[in-house]
Amino acid sequence: MAEIKYHLIRGTKNLGTITHISDDFPWHQGSFNPTENFEDVKQLFDEELRIVESDDLDNDKWENIWSKIIEPGLRLVSLDQNKEMNDFLIHIDGEETRWRE
Repeated sequence: MAEIKYHLIRGTKNLGTITHISDDFPWHQGSFNPTENFEDVKQLFDEELRIVESDDLDNDKWENIWSKIIEPGLRLVSLDQNKEMNDFLIHIDGEETRWRE
């Protein structure tokens, strides 16, 4: 199977490249190679992951941080341009990521 890669786009900025590695339905796993643009929003993704992985998930805090992440528009665009996802969840943990449509 051919390697599938996506650009993670927020607004008009490419935050990095995701390489699809495996699936664990309904989640996809991949590696994340950030661009310089990711540094501007890294703290948002770090906070989102911290909230999601906490023992006591606070939905209000999660919705607040998620709305900040997606506010300018968040999408995954395959490098071959054959697929674009606009409605998905994504978690970024260093060089690893998981997402679901």
